[in-house]
Amino acid sequence: MSQPPTTPPARGAGWVFRAIADGIGAPTRRRHEPTVNKMMRQLYGTHKRRPDVKAAAEGLGVSAATVRRWLKHGLPQRGPNTNTLKDQHRAWLNTSAGRTSQIPVKTRQLLMGDDPPGMTFNFYGKIAISSDPRNNTPRNSTFTLSGEQAQSVLLAALSGDDAAAQAALERGAADGFGGPPPDLEITSLSTDW
Repeated sequence: MSQPPTTPPARGAGWVFRAIADGIGAPTRRRHEPTVNKMMRQLYGTHKRRPDVKAAAEGLGVSAATVRRWLKHGLPQRGPNTNTLKDQHRAWLNTSAGRTSQIPVKTRQLLMGDDPPGMTFNFYGKIAISSDPRNNTPRNSTFTLSGEQAQSVLLAALSGDDAAAQAALERGAADGFGGPPPDLEITSLSTDW
């Protein structure tokens, strides 16, 4: 079981998804960029189990020969189109299809099945509950969502709707704290399941 986070990481688009994906072991934070081959297959599809060179060339605004050269030798260090593929792939990873591709198939089937497992959320941030004297002071807290609640958070996160994912998370936290929805200001989040 992982420990609650203690330092706030940078939050950006997909922060709820990244916390969930990291908790279930999906590799959302890669040490290395994916290969040119993998990026092109994910972005432009395949033709005979290889990246679709024609679609990639059209999408990147380069010739088919350039795409084949990149597939064989990798992207050049510099040039006007070098970052285009990487930027397109990073943007794609934040789409519903890109997020779904980052969760292993068996894990996705388990989480989206008829009887999904519950999920424990560890977070660091401000919580305002009734008249608790610790209100509005950053602290670590843990709560567990039922399988259905965790599934609604995951579905919203996979669809790219971060606001809906956070709202579902807050509704689940209300049940976890046994009362009306607490006022949450989540700084960082991690999960266990």
